[in-house]
Amino acid sequence: MTKEQQFITEFRRIYNQATKAEYGSASISRVERQGLKKLLVRAKRELAESSEFTGNKNVDRKKIRSKVVEYLVQEGWPISVIVNAPDLAETAINHACVVAEFLITKRGMDSSADTVWSYSTKNQFDRFVQRIISQSNHSLLSEWHKPQNRNNKQNDKVKYPTKVQSEKIYGVGKAHRYWPAQLMKNLEAIRLGIMTQEELKSLGILDIDKSSTTIPWIYFKSIIESAESVEKITVDIAVQVIWFLKQKNVDEKQIVSIIINSYSPRGMISEHGDLPEIHQIWKMILEEIKDSNISSSIYIDLLGKVQARFIEAGSKL
Repeated sequence: MTKEQQFITEFRRIYNQATKAEYGSASISRVERQGLKKLLVRAKRELAESSEFTGNKNVDRKKIRSKVVEYLVQEGWPISVIVNAPDLAETAINHACVVAEFLITKRGMDSSADTVWSYSTKNQFDRFVQRIISQSNHSLLSEWHKPQNRNNKQNDKVKYPTKVQSEKIYGVGKAHRYWPAQLMKNLEAIRLGIMTQEELKSLGILDIDKSSTTIPWIYFKSIIESAESVEKITVDIAVQVIWFLKQKNVDEKQIVSIIINSYSPRGMISEHGDLPEIHQIWKMILEEIKDSNISSSIYIDLLGKVQARFIEAGSKL
């Protein structure tokens, strides 16, 4: 058995043990804790060696926390660590990724660290939204957590853990949770320079100003608090990002590319079937953009591209 076969076998063993309670929970993973611990050790060391050190535990604790936040903003999280098969499996379980094994086979085990970063970043934003809902919009909690019925369309790339119902979509795997998380992950990847030149070129954003994609997540707090449904959160986050990027003078075609590749209906339909929620969210997004007068060219370009994505998925908007 090759090293790669051993990796995939170990991944499959851990992944198949997932329970309904943990699948799609977006909980903090072991590899994230490892990354965070490294940042804490680094912050403590740097503070102890600096003139800012006071010896007062409460004061120094706040300074350490501030340093860790600075590292997270500058470098992303988790920072580069060795990722093994159980780490990747655990993160895939948290992320409710039904094509995790397929992605490992396709990309190879060497891409594990990038894959874990992708899952972790999406999970972090999902946890951020969930925390705000828990604190100030309790009426949406049930809708946020409730598993969603999955279309029974078969896809040989889709493999659920053995203890999880294959006819259900769990946690962050649902469209209203996955798409905003994917959008934030893409913006972070651009900001941190994680996307390769080939990826940037394929998205048509090769010359994008990385600083223009820096959007503090707290920017979305008010729309999450006031949303009437989980779908409305998904819609308003997309529209807010369009407004923000336009104000940062990002090219309109680049804005459309970022949105369509983050909220792509093609992947969601491929993995879960042609669900009405996918159509509903996109119709709401297009209506919001049209009514808000953000830009007629953004509306027309986005409408054409999303219609094409639905057609590619064997559907129609």
